[in-house]
Amino acid sequence: MQFSYNTTVFLCLAASSLSLIQGCKNNIEPSYDSFADWKQANSDTTQQHCDPIKERVSFTTNTLVIDGIAKSMSGDIDFMDAQIDWGNRDVIWLTGAKVSVLSKNPAVTSDEFLCHSLVNFHRENQLPWKILTNGTDKRLFTFSQGISAVNFPDGFAIPLLANTKLSLGNQVLNLRRPELKSEVEFQIDIDFLKIGKQCKAPTVLYQQPIFVTKHTGGPSGAYNAADSMLELSTASSVHFYDTNFAHCGISYDQGYNPYGDNFGRKFTGHWTIAKDSLEVIATNVTSMLDLRKNTKIHAISMHVHPHAYALELVDKTTNTTLYKGMAHYDAQDLKRITSLDFYSSKEGISVFKDHEYQLISTYLNPEKEEGITAMATLFLYLAE
Repeated sequence: MQFSYNTTVFLCLAASSLSLIQGCKNNIEPSYDSFADWKQANSDTTQQHCDPIKERVSFTTNTLVIDGIAKSMSGDIDFMDAQIDWGNRDVIWLTGAKVSVLSKNPAVTSDEFLCHSLVNFHRENQLPWKILTNGTDKRLFTFSQGISAVNFPDGFAIPLLANTKLSLGNQVLNLRRPELKSEVEFQIDIDFLKIGKQCKAPTVLYQQPIFVTKHTGGPSGAYNAADSMLELSTASSVHFYDTNFAHCGISYDQGYNPYGDNFGRKFTGHWTIAKDSLEVIATNVTSMLDLRKNTKIHAISMHVHPHAYALELVDKTTNTTLYKGMAHYDAQDLKRITSLDFYSSKEGISVFKDHEYQLISTYLNPEKEEGITAMATLFLYLAE
């Protein structure tokens, strides 16, 4: 596949002055309940098959420093806003992305030194349609050690209005080389299609995260399980986030709060695994999945920390495993994930709005080490 690289990129650093940030601001206000509604109102009535223009745009982060061991969520970190100058406001279609580690030192150019790389909508509420994604700061792509590329099946894409500003977050990792001192940059490549208004569009995807949570306080029992305690009132205008890892964790505005239930229980999406050789945690993720209709999952990307073994999505209504992703390691070294399973399919996995779903994480700790951090997320790309 050939891509052109003639797109001009403007970067607005997160630490920029207010005037620069305002200069990058997109002033569009949402006026449609979905992209489908917007597309219907802004497309020609007669659509035809057209060959899309395939392009790629690249962003390079500021320099990040590796100075000895940097455990998960503790390494040097960089945030930036990124805007692509397409010169008009046509919709473009995201078909995938990847991240590369760049360095003058060839020994540190693998994703071994990637804690995470995030691509988010910067101001999703200023698109002319509402984004279905619930949580994750309207995440588009998430990369980490073991998964440095996401590609959708042919004919599927995420629509994005041209000139929409993106937010990028990147952090380094070093679990095995205490002597290492080096500088790196991350390059994020985003592949997209440009399709005319009169052309038939791809099948629209949106990204929805589901993740395992671990009980940290309050009464025993599962999330919102009936309890003899008086149910607590829930505020309707607050921001819910994992307080220990707010800079990269999955956050929610109002409504659903996976980090605290109505009976005073507290949960976290980032935890320290037990010193047992095996830790298995199951979480009901029906509310996280937030299905408004029956649909299909067409791509699945895993996000876990080293020492993870597997992440399994189960339909509890039918007692069937829908997907089980595995982590693969370098010569049984649990500090180096060489690859994570990735799912991409035109056929897809059917999910139903009236079913119950569970996510099960398995972590390994055969040496009974202390302080090993964990998280377990599936980023699902579903048909709108």
